[in-house]
Amino acid sequence: MRILRKHFTLVALAAIGLSTMARADTITMNFNNSFSDGGAPPQGSAPWLVAVFQDTTTNHVSLTLTAPNLTTNKGNIENAEAWYFNSTTALTIAHTGGTATYTGAAAFSVDAYKADGDGWYDFVLNFQTGDSGFTQGETATFDLTGTGLTAANFLSQSNPLGGGSTPYYAAAHIQSTGANGNGSAWVAPQVSSVPNEEPPPVVPLPPGAWAGTCLLGLLGITRWRHERAL
Repeated sequence: MRILRKHFTLVALAAIGLSTMARADTITMNFNNSFSDGGAPPQGSAPWLVAVFQDTTTNHVSLTLTAPNLTTNKGNIENAEAWYFNSTTALTIAHTGGTATYTGAAAFSVDAYKADGDGWYDFVLNFQTGDSGFTQGETATFDLTGTGLTAANFLSQSNPLGGGSTPYYAAAHIQSTGANGNGSAWVAPQVSSVPNEEPPPVVPLPPGAWAGTCLLGLLGITRWRHERAL
């Protein structure tokens, strides 16, 4: 009887799991394009910066920022002082952790923030500058909240508003670039989207069918145990 209860529990849990599965997307932005005119690009290998948006719960998206390939040039440490993003949905920003020194956000406002000559973005995340800023190996995490917000909402390009270069999904400003560490660069990402597969729809059983289904399962387990004993 203990074995039967165990199998019944597993069947029930599997059914509950199927009914509660939901689609979750991950959007990865690898900052590997230096677009500023006359700017000195970062000296390390691209991507210099990475931003990952991931669906968590309803109306919530986690954002993780990392700086895998910033370098030190003539004693000057490259640091990412500002990250610019877009969203098709209004949102609020909560800093949740990481090692980089976060100084605050420019709150969501459509096309309110200009990144060099590239165009206009909807919100900005700011960090301390200099050697104690967002340097190689540092991280920062955020909880972004908005009605209906998902990772896909951040696949929105900047608005040139009559000027600027090719629109980008995001931009960041890196200081202390160039061979002598006395330059700066605006960088933009290449974007990849990795959606999780949508589970097949769960077809509801008619009233009373659960009891019959469970009974058939128990009969099958009983037959299996009987055949093993022969």
